[in-house]
Amino acid sequence: METAARWPLPLKYDGAGSSGVASATTLRRFRYGELGTIIFSVVLFGLVLLSGLGTLLTTSLSQPVVDSGAQSVTISMAYHSTNPGPFAMADVDVSVTLFGPNGSAVVSAPAQRFGVGAFATASGNLTFILDFSSVPQSLVESFRNGTATLTLSVDLSCRVEGLAHMSVVSSLELTEVG
Repeated sequence: METAARWPLPLKYDGAGSSGVASATTLRRFRYGELGTIIFSVVLFGLVLLSGLGTLLTTSLSQPVVDSGAQSVTISMAYHSTNPGPFAMADVDVSVTLFGPNGSAVVSAPAQRFGVGAFATASGNLTFILDFSSVPQSLVESFRNGTATLTLSVDLSCRVEGLAHMSVVSSLELTEVG
C-alpha cells in the first residue's frame, strides 16, 4: 500500500545510530541550499539583462548617409555602443529593411555584426547596400522623384550565448534619395 508523499519529505542519512530521518538542521541546510540556488538564478538573470539590454539601450546609430546608384542604394551609419555588464556581446546585429508606402517590405540588406566586450565600448561604421533590381521600377522612380515615402527600419539585436536574445527596432522615414 502506497502512502501519499507529504512535504517536507524525510531525508535519510547513513550516520551511526541514526533514526533514519534527517534532523531539523539537515532540513534547514537543504532549504538554505534551495534559497541559494534561487538567489543565484535571479542574480545571473539580472546580469544577463544588464549586459544585453544595457548594450542595446546604449547603442547609438548616427543619421544614415544615403547614396543612390543605378540599381542600388548604399546606406552608411556610424555606431557607438557600451556594454555595462559582465557578459561580452559578441553578436550585436544591425539589419536594415526598406518598407513601401503600403507598409510592405520592399528590400532589405544582410545584417552587419559587431561585438562589445564586457564592461567595454565599441565604435565603428556600418554600410548596407540595398539592391533595387527586384523592386518594381515605378516604385523606384516615385521614390527618386519624391512622390513616394519609404520607411527605413533599423533592427538592432543581440544574443547572450545560450541565454537570451533581445531586439530593438527603430524607423526613419525617407522621402527622397539624392
